Amino acid sequence: IMYEFNSNAEWGSLVSLDFSEAIIADGEGNSLSVSTQGWSINVSILGDISSDSEINVIDVVNLINYILYIEEPTDYQFWSGDINEDGDLNILDIVQLINLILSNDERSILEKHHHDSVIDVQIGKSKINIIGNKISGFEFTTDRQINIISDNLSDNWNVHISNSKIIGYSTDGSQIDNIVLNFEEEVVIEAVLLSDGCGCPIDVNMTILPEEMNLTQNYPNPFNPETTINFGIPEDSFVSIDIYDVNGRKVAELLNSYQFAGYHSIVWNAQNQSSGIYFLRISTGNNHRTMKMNLMK
Repeated sequence: IMYEFNSNAEWGSLVSLDFSEAIIADGEGNSLSVSTQGWSINVSILGDISSDSEINVIDVVNLINYILYIEEPTDYQFWSGDINEDGDLNILDIVQLINLILSNDERSILEKHHHDSVIDVQIGKSKINIIGNKISGFEFTTDRQINIISDNLSDNWNVHISNSKIIGYSTDGSQIDNIVLNFEEEVVIEAVLLSDGCGCPIDVNMTILPEEMNLTQNYPNPFNPETTINFGIPEDSFVSIDIYDVNGRKVAELLNSYQFAGYHSIVWNAQNQSSGIYFLRISTGNNHRTMKMNLMK
């Protein structure tokens, strides 16, 4: 620690030191994590929120309480909990903190697979579908506190809800591909943050689930020999899609399976059919839609 006094300083006077920066090394010459606040210097491990010289579940609980606005962190606790040093406490820090606990090696976080694709987040009146892969955590900001009545998460996932925040994360470093959350009533989602296995944010594409089953005109139309059919369903349900010719004879079965709520696409290849008018029929429960298509070879 280096400091100097100017010529106006008087001998015997009390001088307050205000540290703005400090560098401290261990016995092997490695730089230690340091935070400064006024005249004090805190030397600790990044993630040791409880200041007990260990990174453990106590630190995870503290971090969760700060994110959910249950407790207000001190400057040191905020610094120690901001694992990725982005100036915010969120689900990304929780995933990285759990990685530190499981691996006991900060560098191993960077060795985990980084998610480089976009994940679809479909939002309904009382439902959220996250369609993608390699998800290790999520954080939702809602218009009010609301409870989840069902989900498809495994036992190694924890979910916490308080005030306007919902956070969920894997406790063992594993990742999940699709997440379905059902709420007790209609909810407004104001913000979404997803984390991959290394605690990095995942790009999301947010869409609103349809309020009723819909079917849009196939494209292209006329077509030869392939065309794409787009449809949407408001709830998870069994969906069948069949193709009929002008005589009412079924010539193709495109779909006959259980589908998640949201928007879907399917391609029909009519290479083995002759030119003419065909009718597509989609059914889900008691709902049915029919569409005319023109195959022109």
